[in-house]
Amino acid sequence: MSIIYLITVLIMIILHILIYKKEEKQNLLKWIAITIVINLCYNIFICVILSFIKISSTLITLSIINTIISILLGIKIYKDKKIQKYEINKIDIIAVIIMLIIPIKITHEITDGTIHYFVANEFYHTSQLLFNGNSDVLDMWHVDFFMSGAYINTGILFKIFSGFISETYFCQLFFIFDISIWFLSGILMYVFLSKNKKIIPLIFSIIYMIGY
Repeated sequence: MSIIYLITVLIMIILHILIYKKEEKQNLLKWIAITIVINLCYNIFICVILSFIKISSTLITLSIINTIISILLGIKIYKDKKIQKYEINKIDIIAVIIMLIIPIKITHEITDGTIHYFVANEFYHTSQLLFNGNSDVLDMWHVDFFMSGAYINTGILFKIFSGFISETYFCQLFFIFDISIWFLSGILMYVFLSKNKKIIPLIFSIIYMIGY
């Protein structure tokens, strides 16, 4: 099921990137970053809605919804009769490489990592959001709910990789995902600051990532 889910996500992301936005060519790096963020927010939104209507957020359920969304995106592209054109600058590629080096070279620590991992793992096992007393985890941490955005995407990631790796390695997967979000935030900083000028936004983005 993991492969099917990944395929639906990939199709949905590609279709969103292809949707016509403006006549002039758009920056490919910018829209890849934006689309990934939208997908992360979309996952949270869908899982919250499913929780309200008492449907488990399994990969099967999410794959079905992704397929429906992909069909709708495909219909829009068909009606528009055109797709968005993109460009990518060499400096953008260099910027990505430089910002990739930062997570490798700098020690990164996760705030409240224990709690975040614990609730993500709970969502992975139950496919239910943690609120309104529907989990013993809430009593354990003496809270009424956990912010869903903090664990849904990590839990989905656990679901995806459960068919490929042992749960023993989920801790490493958790750290990789957190570092990936850190890297993505740096890319977003860069693409939104850079228009005509590239070097100064890159410097500011590097400073932001180092000081994060």
